[in-house]
Amino acid sequence: MPSSPSLQSLRDAILNEQTALAVMDKLYCEFVIKMLNYQTGKGEAPTLEEFAEWRESVDRRIEFSRLRGLI
Repeated sequence: MPSSPSLQSLRDAILNEQTALAVMDKLYCEFVIKMLNYQTGKGEAPTLEEFAEWRESVDRRIEFSRLRGLI
């Protein structure tokens, strides 16, 4: 059965959301590792830009969770 354009659009949107979530999770983990390294004297402090990206990532993840009804 051929898929309709609207079904394909839905599949594309789901894939885009999954990809965005994976990127957010990676950014979050990288920032936490950098912060832990800084706090234990094993690395440099995160930059303001890195902190801002991390914060935006957390905000987007919270909003996504709200949309899914998890919070």
